Amino acid sequence: MPMTIQHPGIPGRSILAEDSPGFVLHRTYVESYDPTLTTFGRQTQEPQQLMRVWNDAGRALVVGEPLALTYDGDEEELYKVIVPAAIALPEEQWPAIAVYAAADQTWTWVCIGGAVDALVDGTTDVTKDDYLKFAAAGTAHLIKDGTTRTLDSVGIATLTYTTAAAILQKIILFSDAKIDID
Repeated sequence: MPMTIQHPGIPGRSILAEDSPGFVLHRTYVESYDPTLTTFGRQTQEPQQLMRVWNDAGRALVVGEPLALTYDGDEEELYKVIVPAAIALPEEQWPAIAVYAAADQTWTWVCIGGAVDALVDGTTDVTKDDYLKFAAAGTAHLIKDGTTRTLDSVGIATLTYTTAAAILQKIILFSDAKIDID
């Protein structure tokens, strides 16, 4: 008979199930649709870390949206994503990127490190290997941080992008960064 280890805060949910809160999944990056390619969803060998979190952003999420990963003591939403805002210490927030569209107050998967498609704004030209940071608090895209890493850097661009509109661009999200929004 298979053994089930019950989740202490959610009756009927196994802590071994992939949908358990805070579960981290290691997989390889899957390219989003690119009209210049002949295939859809081509898988690469670039690593990606996903985490199962509660959407506490106060609104629905869109694919590629930069978010702040945070936590509290509530078992039902221990790990959650929120709209990035100015940080008041000692609160800690880490960068996360929405991998799927998700309704508010639901469980979803976010990328917490590695290759991911993120919304990047090219109003200030972004070139390959530029570092990226969160835009102003509450803004749903990343912007150029510069050519050297700073405390604000949360990722690095893999492509050049010079158009003002924010679109999905492949980036490498740093898993060691904390969010610092002024």
